[in-house]
Amino acid sequence: MQCQHKTLPMIGLGSMVAAVFMATMGHNAPSHAVEEMPNPVMSQMSTSANLLVNPSFNAPAPFQTDACTGQIAGELQVPNGWTAYFMCRQPGDADNINRRPEYRPADMTYAYRVRSPQTALKYFNFWALNKSAGVYQVVNGITPGSVLKFSMWVQIWTSNCDINPPNSQCEPGNLEARLCIDTDGGSKFETGAAGVTCSAWMRQAAWDKYTELTLETVAQSSQVIVALNTRAEWAVKHNDVYADDASLIAIPPTATPTVTPSTTQTPTATATQAITNTITPIPTLQSLPRQLLPMLVKP
Repeated sequence: MQCQHKTLPMIGLGSMVAAVFMATMGHNAPSHAVEEMPNPVMSQMSTSANLLVNPSFNAPAPFQTDACTGQIAGELQVPNGWTAYFMCRQPGDADNINRRPEYRPADMTYAYRVRSPQTALKYFNFWALNKSAGVYQVVNGITPGSVLKFSMWVQIWTSNCDINPPNSQCEPGNLEARLCIDTDGGSKFETGAAGVTCSAWMRQAAWDKYTELTLETVAQSSQVIVALNTRAEWAVKHNDVYADDASLIAIPPTATPTVTPSTTQTPTATATQAITNTITPIPTLQSLPRQLLPMLVKP
């Protein structure tokens, strides 16, 4: 019988060497774990919430006590959340000087006196003036060091004339307004208190139209007092103040983050595992196992 020889498939030397090389290197390849380090992020605390109670001066407006007499007065109808204040009459004051203003809500009967329906704050002197009057509100829960942003829309009518529409350019009493914040807090507002900061006086810019007054300062206490403060120069027929849409925003101080450096541990070699970089030589024909050699030679 004639022997038949089976032809074995030809395997390239390069492919075989590569396969043996990969098999040889597999158990020596070091394993590296990648650790992701956290990035420090600065946390900025801020709030856009209005901290005021009844910022739009809506009804009801109950009667309040006259701080000068200690009696409840029917002329002091002040919207909830706010307290009226004014300068008490001093010895020697004329009858029309430092007279108690009348406080009451302004409604939609004269819609141009209300910025946001249904009501706004109104207080006035008739043929008289008060040298320091307004409303205030005590606000608690403030973080000391917070930036306080206080705003209010104010309209002024100051005139000796009864014309339609009202015009404060006609014989004005020079009524003007400003905002104040007592950064130390307290139970009542006093313009001369040590912690009081006020905006610049606004006069003609607020005559006969709503104009926004703003004030920014830093809280020194967990309690602050915000106030509208007005004064007039002349005791004219109409010294009227209208206010609406107040806002107080407190932005707490931002703490500077502390970045703690991470501790890197240096791996140590043990008897069972040495951390080395071993260069494994590429195998040659002489170094290949004998059982693989017939596969590389064509019979």
